[in-house]
Amino acid sequence: MKPLVIYVHGKGGNADYVRKNPIEWRISTKILYGSNDNLTSLETMREFAQKIGAPLTVMDGGEHWFHTAEQMTFWDKWIRE
Repeated sequence: MKPLVIYVHGKGGNADYVRKNPIEWRISTKILYGSNDNLTSLETMREFAQKIGAPLTVMDGGEHWFHTAEQMTFWDKWIRE
């Protein structure tokens, strides 16, 4: 089976809806986080990763949006692991 990649971007959305309709995560997941993410805190990502039982990888110098050559090389290697 091919891995499923979910990319969540930005601060939009309806937080009230999310609180009232929590997800039940039933798929093997791993999370890549950039240490320079200016939208989501590392603490938030750690809590989410722990809640769903997902390993969390932090790229030093990575951002919320992986787009530089260095970040994309890191992402490519990470996704193949």
